[in-house]
Order: sequence, then structure tokens, then C-alpha cells
Amino acid sequence: MPKKKAASPREAITEPLRRASAAQKKEWARTEKELVRLRSGGAALFDELWETVHEVMSSDPPRYLGGGMRTAKDFIAKMLPGEDKRCVLSARSRATR
Repeated sequence: MPKKKAASPREAITEPLRRASAAQKKEWARTEKELVRLRSGGAALFDELWETVHEVMSSDPPRYLGGGMRTAKDFIAKMLPGEDKRCVLSARSRATR
């Protein structure tokens, strides 16, 4: 069986760098205000918060790109401090049921 050639570093990049458009930045500004409002609302807004988080993370491209965050981990660290990715993904899946 012939050996495969090693991929060059350029070939290893599978996803292009995404840059946020002006529309995405505007959408993010609105979403960020909503998330801040929902986080400060306490238990009464718990479901709405996690539904919004689900929308942010599952949109294509993810809305957090408009806020300069490149990964879900960056989004969680900035907008949901104290939460870890596993908890967020778990709550996100329950919010869609």
C-alpha cells in the first residue's frame, strides 16, 4: 500500500477565516443587549435566556461572530461567565424541546 504524502500546513486549514459583515455586527449589538437584559432578569427569564443562547449558537454563521468572538468557547466566556461549554450545550438542547 503506497504511503500518503503529508499535508502541507496550508492544506490543513479546513475552514476559512470568517469576518463579520456590518449586518452581522448590527444583529450582534441587538442580541448582546438582549442577553444582558435576560441575564439580569433572574429565574423569571431563565427559559428565554437559553432559547436566545440556542439561537445565537445555532445560526449559520453563528451570531457571536458579529461580536468579534471566533468560537463558542469565546462566546460563553464573555457572555455567560461562570458557565462551562458542557452546561451551555446541555441547557441549549433542553431549550429547543
